Amino acid sequence: MTLEYALTAEGEPEPLDWTDPFAPLTFLFGTGRVLPGLEMLLFGLEAGTAIDAEIAPEDAYGFHDAALVESVPREHFGPDGPPDLGAHFESRTGGRVRFAKVVGFEGDDVRLDLNHPLAGVALRVSARVLDVRVATPMELATGRPVSGLSEAPRPDAPR
Repeated sequence: MTLEYALTAEGEPEPLDWTDPFAPLTFLFGTGRVLPGLEMLLFGLEAGTAIDAEIAPEDAYGFHDAALVESVPREHFGPDGPPDLGAHFESRTGGRVRFAKVVGFEGDDVRLDLNHPLAGVALRVSARVLDVRVATPMELATGRPVSGLSEAPRPDAPR
């Protein structure tokens, strides 16, 4: 599916994310490329269809999990020390990238919130479907769309 969209935190005036008018998003369903709630809203839609809907936190970035707030020794931040209170940064642990926010300092420890910054936030999506087509065998094998195929013939198209 190829679409253009704008994603806004519920109650906020400015979008958090949006597609460039010259670079719409093309993705394969079921590959985790888009939020589960967005994928549910888009399922079965045809080209030309527009939506404006809410995505609940559990279908976006989940709810805030208190177990993901933890203390880390200051020494883990090297000679420059930890970022300032309220700072957001990415942490790489075990080959995985995690979001982190400094939420406090306790003695020699730094309190980090490892929840996604949008955990617990309802989102609003405005989107328009530009194209829908069947994925190629290569796309299915890799889980990634091949650019330049948005006009590929559909299986039901006359040959």
